[in-house]
Amino acid sequence: MAGNSINGKDMFGTWGARFQQGAYSEFLTPPPIKDFIENEDRSQDGTQVLPDIPRLDEREVNVNVILTADTEREFITRYNSFVAELTRGGWLAISIPRLNTTFRMLYVSSTKFGYYGNTCTLSIRFREPNPANRSNVL
Repeated sequence: MAGNSINGKDMFGTWGARFQQGAYSEFLTPPPIKDFIENEDRSQDGTQVLPDIPRLDEREVNVNVILTADTEREFITRYNSFVAELTRGGWLAISIPRLNTTFRMLYVSSTKFGYYGNTCTLSIRFREPNPANRSNVL
């Protein structure tokens, strides 16, 4: 089975990157639904609610990633390439074969960073504008 990838680039092979514990739970957490269509017509008692066709709302996903390399020089090269991929703009296709899903996300920010020579941990926040726009990993 192939590893996790971002925009078709193997995370570990390209950047020495892996999702840390809890990342799959973040990706698998169901998205919220949008508010139901309601009508508070003064000529009728109560409120009319149309719950028949629920729609998914956008969501944010926070995951921790660890990047490693054999040397500090290799680490800096991998780290810069990883950050460039995240911040290049546009969609990020995050494919997770174990979950048989490709998520279409936007990079929002990195909230924590720990640097340890040739390793770092990074907390990354993604936005999934349309949770219904996913596909199976081929």
